Amino acid sequence: MAQSFSVQMRGWSEKAKRNARLVVLDAIQTTATDMSQRQASIKETGTFEVGKVPVDTGELIASLRVDIDGSTTAQGTKAGAGSTPPDYSAGLAGFKLGDTVSIAFTARHARFMEYGHGGTPGRFFVRGAVQKWANNVAASAAKLRDDQ
Repeated sequence: MAQSFSVQMRGWSEKAKRNARLVVLDAIQTTATDMSQRQASIKETGTFEVGKVPVDTGELIASLRVDIDGSTTAQGTKAGAGSTPPDYSAGLAGFKLGDTVSIAFTARHARFMEYGHGGTPGRFFVRGAVQKWANNVAASAAKLRDDQ
C-alpha cells in the first residue's frame, strides 16, 4: 500500500537531517586531510611545494589538533619525521550539526610556515584547503545523493 504524502515527507525530512550531518562531517574530514598533506623538508628534497606541510622535525604536523566546541578531541603525534596529524575520524566522532569545529596548527612557527616570513614565501596549506570548502561540501553531498 502506498504511503501517505505526510509519511513520505516525514521520512524524507529525517533522512535529509541524517545526511546533512554526514555531508558536513565528510567535508570537514576532506578539508582537514587536504590541509595536512605532508612534504618532506626542503633539507631532504630541495623542493618547496605550496599547499603541503613541510615535515622536518615533525613538530608542525604533530601540533595539529581537532577541537569540538572548545574541547580538544584529537591531537597529532610527534615522532620526528614520522609525526602524524590527528585521526580525524576519531576526533570528529562526537560531532553534531551546530557544533563549532576547529582544526588548527598550534606550533609557534605555524603562521610563519603558512603565510611566509623574512623573504621565505608561505606554504598556504591551510588557505588552499579552506578555499576548497564549497567544492568539498558539493562532492560530499554528491556521494550521499539519493536518486530515488
